[in-house]
Amino acid sequence: MNKIGAALIAGVLSIPLAATQEAGAIPIIDNYWGASGWNSSTGTVIPGDRDVRGPGFIYDITAMEVAFADTLLEVTIRSNLFLYWQAGLPFIEAPGDLFISTDGWNPDGTAATSYNEDYFGNGEQWEAVIHLSGLFSGPSGLSSGGAATLFAVDDSSIVYGGPDELQETWYDPGDTEISLGEGSWTLEDEDQNGATDSIVITMDLDSLDPGAEIGLHWTDTGANDVIEGGVPVAVAPVPEPATMVLFGAGLAGLAGFARKKRHR
Repeated sequence: MNKIGAALIAGVLSIPLAATQEAGAIPIIDNYWGASGWNSSTGTVIPGDRDVRGPGFIYDITAMEVAFADTLLEVTIRSNLFLYWQAGLPFIEAPGDLFISTDGWNPDGTAATSYNEDYFGNGEQWEAVIHLSGLFSGPSGLSSGGAATLFAVDDSSIVYGGPDELQETWYDPGDTEISLGEGSWTLEDEDQNGATDSIVITMDLDSLDPGAEIGLHWTDTGANDVIEGGVPVAVAPVPEPATMVLFGAGLAGLAGFARKKRHR
């Protein structure tokens, strides 16, 4: 192949094409504490003084990782909670539901104070939730995976937990609430060490039409450790008409070059 043919091929290959592709996982750092209670005499929150309220070796959330493949959301949450809960130990709180803000993440406070006065009354308002089903349908009473359903949030269906019930923990959808999408959840051994260490939640967000950033909130049913954060929505772009014209022109050039070469 001569230099002209090589240049034509290189030019065609350099034109960006739309494709379903998974963006790299984005970590959310667990620096959220939230308020630790409510002072009824002053009508104000009590600032949080620590990250984990229950036993840290059980409830500490070590990481949340968020990945997109077009509008398909995959969230991985890492904690020893899943190991202890799946083992069926008594008094262990269950995994909660995943709350979503479609217009970014706007908590009360700053990272410097670990958002230690944030709670449901002054923090982010969640527009959607991924509700996990079948948590207690496994052979030993506890399941390792099941269905997940996307709902628009009705505030009356939110179940709160933690000190003075200040945090959204899970969602109890009413009979008339309409599903916006179906996904799944599974307990995984992400570190490949022979022990359950993560929950992976997947859901297509196409019906939500999210903005440039979404906010996420997750905790167990007792709100022993809460993780919140915002991530950009990484959706593969649709090719513009001009791009497709250039691509077509490149292919036509290659075809013309091939014909010219055969007639030599």
